Amino acid sequence: MRRAGWAVLVAMLGLAGPACAAPAIASAGAMAGPDDPYAVPPQSRFARGGGSGPLVIRYRGGKTVQVQLDLDEQGQQLAFSQIRIAPNRHSIGWLASYGCGQAQPCPLALVVWHEGRPVLRFVAHHGVIESWQFLAGGRQVAVQTRQPDGDTRYWLLATASGLAIADWQPGSGARRPPWLAFFTRAHPP
Repeated sequence: MRRAGWAVLVAMLGLAGPACAAPAIASAGAMAGPDDPYAVPPQSRFARGGGSGPLVIRYRGGKTVQVQLDLDEQGQQLAFSQIRIAPNRHSIGWLASYGCGQAQPCPLALVVWHEGRPVLRFVAHHGVIESWQFLAGGRQVAVQTRQPDGDTRYWLLATASGLAIADWQPGSGARRPPWLAFFTRAHPP
């Protein structure tokens, strides 16, 4: 397995409160755009590397946590991507990408840490995670998945518990829920 050097990226954040650790630095690549103000940009004057090294989270107050690429039921993780810090600055999340027989690693799991500990791991069984976003100030997470047959499905999860609040699939006949507004801006239907 190829290990890249450290990639460190500064995201300036306010304090989260005396008992809460606010993420201040993250590493690896991410996708950011004008409709995604909380994404950690992929390349900035502070960034080095391409997302295939460990993820480093530095909290205000000096605590630093290194999240290593892991080996789990999806196999050997190859990269971190779409790293985002929640608007409430209490949570940080990213996509974990794995080898999947394609030219690029496939994002198969969403991982979210809340106040310095892992709280959510959402796996796209039999598919990939296309995109995700913190909602409700960071209390919820919206996830877009795609199956090999091209079907897309959207999920709304509670950040702290990982429980599914709602899901929606185009063509299901159900009305498009308002929490999908981010995906409409970032990925028009």
